[in-house]
Amino acid sequence: MTDRNLPRHHVRPAAGQWCNDPNGPLRHDGRYHLFFQHNPAAAVWGSIHWGHASSPDLVRWTDHGIALTPTPGGRDALGAWSGCAVVDESTPTAVYTGMDREDGIGSVMLARATDVTLTTLKAEPEPVVPGPPPGLELNAFRDPYLFTHEGTRWAVVGAGHRATGTGDVLLYRVHSLTDWRYAGSLLDAADPIAAR
Repeated sequence: MTDRNLPRHHVRPAAGQWCNDPNGPLRHDGRYHLFFQHNPAAAVWGSIHWGHASSPDLVRWTDHGIALTPTPGGRDALGAWSGCAVVDESTPTAVYTGMDREDGIGSVMLARATDVTLTTLKAEPEPVVPGPPPGLELNAFRDPYLFTHEGTRWAVVGAGHRATGTGDVLLYRVHSLTDWRYAGSLLDAADPIAAR
């Protein structure tokens, strides 16, 4: 490397391929795993897959190539967009945005590891959340993130309101990875406190 500013310990795909958001950092069976938005065909945004790298120490990384590929004709046919990863009943599972529409409205999808090295994530055919709750006029619905608070599992999903152009964080109670229930808006950017 001749460019001293180029990070030496930064996960990135091969030259000529595009990468973006890190998705689903996860520690499983003694290794760190990092998934990331990735276009394996070009150095520009498009054809979003999830790339995958793993490390024993967060310094030495092994590139595993593509972990999650959009499903032709499926709910993620236009891309496997951002999300997170969790271990569900001992199985590492991606919780991500499946895109099959051009308007920014996605669905919450699951893809489960098919091998112990997590090199392949197999998408489930149906989304766990097929789209935004009824009655919300949104121009964005994507990027699920799960967390646990006081023993209860929750998820947030980013949203954007069509009429006002403001953002929103929608909250879901997650009873199981396949049972999500909308709990309301956690934080709407139109709220005067959030606007400050």
